[in-house]
This record gives sequence, structure tokens and C-alpha cells, in this order.
Amino acid sequence: MWRHKKNLSLSGRVCHPEDAFSLMELLVVIAITGLIALVVLSTLRGGLRLYDRIKASSNQQLEVMLALESMEKKIRNTCPFASIGFNGDARHFCFPSLITLPAQTNATALCQIVYDFNAASNSLTEKTLYFHPEFNAVGSSRGGAPRKLAHLEDLKFSYCYWNAKSQACEWKNSWIAGEGMPLGVKLTISLRNGRGGVKQTVWIPVAHY
Repeated sequence: MWRHKKNLSLSGRVCHPEDAFSLMELLVVIAITGLIALVVLSTLRGGLRLYDRIKASSNQQLEVMLALESMEKKIRNTCPFASIGFNGDARHFCFPSLITLPAQTNATALCQIVYDFNAASNSLTEKTLYFHPEFNAVGSSRGGAPRKLAHLEDLKFSYCYWNAKSQACEWKNSWIAGEGMPLGVKLTISLRNGRGGVKQTVWIPVAHY
């Protein structure tokens, strides 16, 4: 009698053992589900990494663009002033310039602009030293701490001069005040994380007269 007894579920329906999932089938389903989840998560992670790289690259390019815009304006305003002079090398240069005073739209002042690239910290900084409006007291300069403009992989400055022998403009990596004023300044920039580079040449109008 017990041999012919049917398997009943709680609902009263007949249960056939062969209709249930075996342990092997459950393991296969779990493995397939895990693989699908892994593929989906890997795709999402790759997309997020790509987004982060694009965002970082865009932020870096914007930072460099703003730094170049500020530098170009001040370099173009370079003015001849013997007490300050124009000095520079591949990592650093300073020059006299006329800029609008902060919070005073109609007032300009003579100042010394100092740009410096620190290869150890990969940072480009700017320092502004203001001088007396009468332009006669270098010792009365005042200015704040250097201001960081951009974080770069590398930066080199070079200076343009007129070679009378070759009758052509040439470039060199250093400049001293005794040489007067260069015709222009070239900035060779390498962006971080291998994201390319930028070359910008800024001509100094007053040096061409």
C-alpha cells in the first residue's frame, strides 16, 4: 500500500520528484547568473572609468586654457623698465608689466610678474609684485604669496630673438636683462597622465618697435 502512495504537496497537488530541480541544475543556474552579473558590472565599471578619464582630461584642459589666457594677457602687456628687466630660463621667468589694479577698473600699476614651474610638485605658479605708481621705488614692491595656476606634467619656456647674422628669428632657453626684451615667449606644456601637450607662443608687441 505504501509503495503506491502518491507524494502530495501542501496544496494537495501531486508532486513528481522528476519535476524538481536537481542540485547540479541549481549550481549551473547560479554560475550562469554570476557570469552575467560579472559581465554587466565589468561593463559599468569600464564606462565609469572612461567617464572619470574624460572628466579629468576636460578639467585639466580647462585649467591649462585659463592659465594660458591669463599669462598671454600679462606677457603682451610687458613694458620696458630698466629697474626690473626681463629675466628667464627654461623653468622660470619674470618681467615688468602694466596691469589693472584689483577692484579698480580705471587704475593701472607697474608690477613684476614672476612665473615659475616646480618640476618636483609639477605646479605652475604666478607671483605679482606691485610697485609705487611713480615707478621710482623698486624697494617699495609688495605682493602676496605665489598663486597656483595649473598642475602640469612638464613645462619649458623659451625666448625669441632676432639673429642679425642669419636674418631670422631664433629661440633660446635663457634670457638676461642685459639683452633687452625678447620678441616673444614660447610655452611648451606636457599634460598629466599622457594626455598630450600644448605649445603656445606669445609675442611681445613693444619689443617689435
